[in-house]
Amino acid sequence: MPPDSLDVVLMYDVSHDLRNFRDMLAELRRVLRLEGLLSVSDHHLKQDEIVCRMTEGRLFKLSRKGSVTCNFIKK
Repeated sequence: MPPDSLDVVLMYDVSHDLRNFRDMLAELRRVLRLEGLLSVSDHHLKQDEIVCRMTEGRLFKLSRKGSVTCNFIKK
């Protein structure tokens, strides 16, 4: 996919099972537009775990924590 080509990425119930998590985050950051949204939910992980994993590499920052999903934007 071309850089900066996606407005939204929905990552629901998959983050717990990814082996190359950091590589995946880097690719998501590359293809998301600056104003793009990454929405994450995973019933295998607590929300605090999701936030920690998604912000660990400082590629994304939390923009909104809902009751089921956490939304992130490019940092």
